[in-house]
Amino acid sequence: MDFTPDREAVSLSPLSRDALAQWLPIRSQLTEALEGSATALWVSLAHNHAGTTRDDGSHTRRRHGMPLQQRGLIRSYNSGRHRYGLAHLLPPNLEQLRRALERESAGR
Repeated sequence: MDFTPDREAVSLSPLSRDALAQWLPIRSQLTEALEGSATALWVSLAHNHAGTTRDDGSHTRRRHGMPLQQRGLIRSYNSGRHRYGLAHLLPPNLEQLRRALERESAGR
């Protein structure tokens, strides 16, 4: 079965364009040594574990620059909301954020 994702073009605000312009060179540095993840937009900034535990109880480590999966992206979003004092400005989950942005862009 062949699955082709839907593609959607979305206009970005100047702030979003500036943020991406700053992020993309950093992401490139993080992913340059990895094969196959250079196209992932959201990647890990630090080493993390792969979710597998060895017999001695230690975790398999993954290097920085690995593509974030859904769970990691959600965890990073929530961590950043609190770490940078944005919890009162940003909704608690990504779906609420998506809907808020959709409403905002529809009102333009």
